[in-house]
Amino acid sequence: ELRRHEQDEFSRGPMRLLTAACTASTPLLVHMRNDHRLVGRVRAFDRHCNLVMEGVREWWREGKGGKGRGAKRRRGVERERHVSKMFIRGDSIIMVVQPKP
Repeated sequence: ELRRHEQDEFSRGPMRLLTAACTASTPLLVHMRNDHRLVGRVRAFDRHCNLVMEGVREWWREGKGGKGRGAKRRRGVERERHVSKMFIRGDSIIMVVQPKP
């Protein structure tokens, strides 16, 4: 029964996006807790939303933000790196979406 419920979750529930991206090898955009963003192909995942991704482009901002209410929050230098294979722990993921073409 548990296995049937899990298969149902992966085919019709919120995990269907990961299932579809994994089988079709389409890229996904992953927003992380540390303000990093990743775009890459999902090779494997589990029910805890741990991901194994391939061909990952990761980008983030480094530097200090402004002070006060009126100052711009996003200052600093944007950094980027490319990683061939990456394991992402599910508890560090905020959101997973399909990127716009």
